[in-house]
Amino acid sequence: MQLNLTKPLVIAPFFLWGTAMVAMKSTLDNTTPLFMAGVRLLPAGLLVLAAAAIYGLPQPKTLKTWLWIGLFALVDGAMFQGLFAQGLTHTFEYYKFSNDRSSQNFEK
Repeated sequence: MQLNLTKPLVIAPFFLWGTAMVAMKSTLDNTTPLFMAGVRLLPAGLLVLAAAAIYGLPQPKTLKTWLWIGLFALVDGAMFQGLFAQGLTHTFEYYKFSNDRSSQNFEK
């Protein structure tokens, strides 16, 4: 009997993406949003480079190409990932504030 892993492999990125939000939200009290963005992006980028090397895929060869990749990583890390993590801090603060207000209503 052969095991078909196609469906679980298709679903895995969405599952892992969703769990990342929970992990980020729980650690944002102890660190900054940009640090969390870096913690998410650095291992992912290293895994992509390692997988490409293992599979023998061509790597960028020129300095100009690596500079463009670096610029994209910087913009993505600071703008998308950083602002995303910053947004999580604000939703977390809003959630704490709304829970505090709702508990005050019950005390009356």
